[in-house]
Amino acid sequence: MATAALDWTLLIGVRERRRDTVREALQRELHETAGREQRVRQAQDAWQAQVAAREAHAQATRQSTSVAALAQAGAWHGALDRRIAEHAQQLAQAREQLRRQQQVLAQARQALLKSEAELDQAREQQRQQRRAQRRVAELRSEDALEETGVQGWDARQREMA
Repeated sequence: MATAALDWTLLIGVRERRRDTVREALQRELHETAGREQRVRQAQDAWQAQVAAREAHAQATRQSTSVAALAQAGAWHGALDRRIAEHAQQLAQAREQLRRQQQVLAQARQALLKSEAELDQAREQQRQQRRAQRRVAELRSEDALEETGVQGWDARQREMA
């Protein structure tokens, strides 16, 4: 019986280490997700800054009436539009990377839940085994007491006879 108890203790130790490893992995994924969220915010800010610059430039050139100024404004609008498109692409890429990272994070959370459930199950099985061992010990003790009582009664009966 001591071997079985030791096996449960070893299994629980293994499952605790597994849970701790999974928990550490989850922490790394949380950190990575936070970094990706920051990159999305930065890309969003950069894109918005380009859109605001284009709008400010458009606002400034609306008062212009010269053909040269309008031609130059058109060239700037084209350059700003290209920068806006580049930043929009970067924002889309950052969002896609964040989406993928969130999936990895969800998987890490599921792995932690699973490892905790396995650990809880092993602990419960160990408790059940210990209860069963105590019950067997109680029954043996009761049997021993009963046997002692029977032997005592038998000895008294022989003495009386």
